[in-house]
Amino acid sequence: MRIGIDMSSLSDDKTGVGYYAVNLVKAIGKADSSNMYFLYIREKYFQCFSDLGSNFTRKIIPDSRRYNLPKTQISLAYSIWKDKLDLFYSPAFFIPFICLCRSVITIHDLTHVVFPEKHRKKHLFVFNSLLPYSIKRSSRIVADSMNTKKDIIRVFKVPEEKIRVVYAAAGDSFRPIKDEKAIARIKQKYGISSDYILFVGTIEPRKNIISLIQAYSLLKKNKPVDYKLVIVGKKGWMYSEVFNTVKELNLSEEIIFTYYTPEEDMVGLYNGAKVFVYPSLYEGFGLPPLEAMACGVPVITSNVSSLPEVVGDAAIMVNPADINQLAESISRVINDEELRRKMIERGLERARMFSWGKTAKEIIECFKE
Repeated sequence: MRIGIDMSSLSDDKTGVGYYAVNLVKAIGKADSSNMYFLYIREKYFQCFSDLGSNFTRKIIPDSRRYNLPKTQISLAYSIWKDKLDLFYSPAFFIPFICLCRSVITIHDLTHVVFPEKHRKKHLFVFNSLLPYSIKRSSRIVADSMNTKKDIIRVFKVPEEKIRVVYAAAGDSFRPIKDEKAIARIKQKYGISSDYILFVGTIEPRKNIISLIQAYSLLKKNKPVDYKLVIVGKKGWMYSEVFNTVKELNLSEEIIFTYYTPEEDMVGLYNGAKVFVYPSLYEGFGLPPLEAMACGVPVITSNVSSLPEVVGDAAIMVNPADINQLAESISRVINDEELRRKMIERGLERARMFSWGKTAKEIIECFKE
């Protein structure tokens, strides 16, 4: 088959969908040498895929992102026709309005439906305009989790048989590090001088960072601990209240924001943490808890949406709206070494159940179908 893959979701600060797309394509390159692949990508990211096989061709698309400019739509529609594709695959929700072949899309979540008030109007406009058409037009839909599949069926009335659940994975670089000096260097780079509690995710309302900050404040008041709270992630939208909360609770000296952090540093930050806390309100999959488990870090996360699917019995799950429960859970993990040891063991075992190789093989099966 001649298969086109849309890589317009890539950006300089690779997170979320862009991270998924890069890891998936590289895994497909290792798993499939028979089909012909055409990667539609901005020229600046060509080098990200220089190690793929001879059955991969990189094609330039305009320097714009996520179908928010007409020239991207026109360019992709023209390429689908010119390259005589049998199948077009989008790892980022949408296909162009003119798509002269069969298509497969991956839908990561329906946050714009579940929490429309927590999104920019521009974001909502793009999703509400393009997603219903893409769902209707696609031959197959890939969902990151059973929770996302149920949401798609509920909201868009899609036949169950049209949707296949394919889990994502943590990258191979996410693993335990025994080099204490390497971890110390990363901590020094980001100004971390003590033990710390870690959160990773875009600073936006859905991630429930304010509740984490409030739980951290409660923890320090009830049982004073010399732990910093390290928040890793770029500013998304509606983030000012997060920083206001830090000031109101007089935690400016206790909370460290690293903002966007490259992957090579993320591995060290995970490994240096005493506990990873992820009280998100809604996730289509929830990659950071899996990355943390793969690095041998105990995980506390929410008991909602897809997160129980990801962590299984390897993490402590809490009601994300319950500040007291969140604070108590953090206290348990940092004060009970035997509990930490068991959680680390279970987390490593759980993380091994997911791999990009497995993800790629299941996506290729969708292409065949």
